[in-house]
Amino acid sequence: MQIINLLNISLFLPITFITSLTIIHYRGNRFIIYFYSYLRKIFISDKKSSIIDRYFFSLFIFIFSQFILSALHQPNFIKNNEDVYCLIVFSIIQTICFFIIGFYKNGIVNTISNFYIKTGNNFLMRALSFILFILNIFLDVIIKTLVIPTRLIINVFIGEKMHNVLLSLFMGETILLFVTIMKIALYFIQSYIFVYLSKSIYLHCTEKH
Repeated sequence: MQIINLLNISLFLPITFITSLTIIHYRGNRFIIYFYSYLRKIFISDKKSSIIDRYFFSLFIFIFSQFILSALHQPNFIKNNEDVYCLIVFSIIQTICFFIIGFYKNGIVNTISNFYIKTGNNFLMRALSFILFILNIFLDVIIKTLVIPTRLIINVFIGEKMHNVLLSLFMGETILLFVTIMKIALYFIQSYIFVYLSKSIYLHCTEKH
């Protein structure tokens, strides 16, 4: 089991790293622009819907990046149809949460976004995203090393199979549950940063194209 975990880390984390940098440093891939334009013509008929237009593109980039990152972070998660359904439910809930946050920014997220908009320096957002990405890797290594079931992350978030959570608490594994919650929080923050980066990328591309 330990050898398999090490192989997963050594094979998939570099790919995840390259994918993340590609998404963060993306600067005008014409295929994405054309594909987005095609989707916009299908779903958005009113040219004056600038807010919907902006967040639709951000949501498209966000879902694409989250799909890749989730698949590469958890290569052994999907074992049966039940796991696929849990992942779909998790993705839907996650997408709704980020979409709501995109419109109603509060607290520290609002402070960070305002600073980003005022300074116009996306180096801060890139650096913060990179730090969160490294923390994600660190938590992945902890979870894989301690052989925690990856599906527990999904179950905790969507509230299914709570007996697994209670079992981990009664077995004195509170720290493992804490790590799982921290990982969910980091995905939450990191994904919101991806939404803001995609928004800045959209504005950058529309200025040139």
